[in-house]
Amino acid sequence: MNLFQYAKKYGSYSFSEVPFNEVDNIVFTQIPYLPLNEIVGGFGEEPITIEELVKRMSSLKIRKGLKGTFYKSVFKLMKQLATTKRYQSLLVYNYVKEVDHNKQFGAITIKLPDNSIYVSYEGTDTAISGWKEDACMTYQFPIPAQELALRYLKRTISIHDKSIMLGGHSKGGNLAVYAAMESPSYLQRKIKVVYNNDGPGFLKEIVESKKYQKIKSKIYKIVPHESVVGMLLYYDGYMKSIKSKRKSLLQHDPFHWQISETSFTEDNLSNYSIRVHEKVKGWVEDLRVHERERCVEDLFDTLAFSDVLETYDFFSIGKSISTIREIRHLEESSKKNLWDAVKIIV
Repeated sequence: MNLFQYAKKYGSYSFSEVPFNEVDNIVFTQIPYLPLNEIVGGFGEEPITIEELVKRMSSLKIRKGLKGTFYKSVFKLMKQLATTKRYQSLLVYNYVKEVDHNKQFGAITIKLPDNSIYVSYEGTDTAISGWKEDACMTYQFPIPAQELALRYLKRTISIHDKSIMLGGHSKGGNLAVYAAMESPSYLQRKIKVVYNNDGPGFLKEIVESKKYQKIKSKIYKIVPHESVVGMLLYYDGYMKSIKSKRKSLLQHDPFHWQISETSFTEDNLSNYSIRVHEKVKGWVEDLRVHERERCVEDLFDTLAFSDVLETYDFFSIGKSISTIREIRHLEESSKKNLWDAVKIIV
């Protein structure tokens, strides 16, 4: 089964009949990928149901503005959820989206029928600023989105909320772990589980810190068996490797993850993923902090000069040629470090 088939098969069951599970977690992580600024209210505004969310999206003809197969798949899934007993009456609220030249952040809160809360953090979208933030994790802690994730968690959880789950796909998974790790004790006691769904890890010193180790037992990491993104940087704790119908980096798309009833189908982590993990650690350890920073800044300065602002710009022949030309003008040491980084996933 895939996500669409899961929603069809289990959509007729309530959460009391079939309890919340790891597949529902992935379903929830897809919601903040959609442009919901005019649809779901922010702090202080009334919650709406999933059913109402889809009605508003349809009336505003949001789908026409969605670029790429992934975002269209998310919208298709949401339309399906809105017709099911399991999901249509769930409340969503406190939607936040912030994007500028150095950060990309999104989050939404979902309330289940038993009043438990799922805080869903958006992963990296098509904005290059978000991808730069991901790269900054190799030398910077915290990044702006991580700080916003903690601020969001503190604000969205009320004194009446007793059972909290955090999660996200891609960078969103990393943000969920950071928010849990840095949250005050009264919030940490309420957090039952933190889902990091194929999201990157952290620098070695962060993973070894007391704050991380304190919440390690609550982290539930899921990665496809040929994961790339989920293998970046360091991780300590439980990790479930699962089957995907795609290969390599394309496995990052959860719409191709394979499901057996109410859980993802397990599979052994591939040698390719293990090599990626080791290569990333080697690249980080071989370069000093300022060298990593210089490498990231050189790359994204080059992209900015070539007017590459969205991932879709990579499909522009003119902008791609301009980027290659600019990279040729970099110092030899910078070119080498960039090439070493690229070779990690090739």
